[in-house]
Parts: sequence; C-alpha cells; structure tokens
Amino acid sequence: MAALFGAILAVLALAALGVVLWLLPEQHRRTAMRAAIGLWIAITCIALPVLLSRS
Repeated sequence: MAALFGAILAVLALAALGVVLWLLPEQHRRTAMRAAIGLWIAITCIALPVLLSRS
C-alpha cells in the first residue's frame, strides 16, 4: 500500500514539474530542469539504499 501511495505521489510530482516547466521561459526552463535532475539523483542516492535495506 505504501508503494502505491509513493507511486501516486511520484506521478503527481512529475505532472506538477511538467506544468511548471511548461510555464517557464526557455532559459529558466533549462536551469529548472538541471536542478530537478540533480535533485532526483540526490533523492535516489539517499532513498534507494534505505529502501533496499528494509527488504
């Protein structure tokens, strides 16, 4: 159940990011996309070991 909730939150977050990126001018869109990718990598590097250690 928690995995389903997490997946729903991830989809909603991606949809919100898509809307924000669509509304931004091109120059800011690139910067925001780089920041989002960096944040995603950081979260993955932290969350993946935590999730794997629980199984």
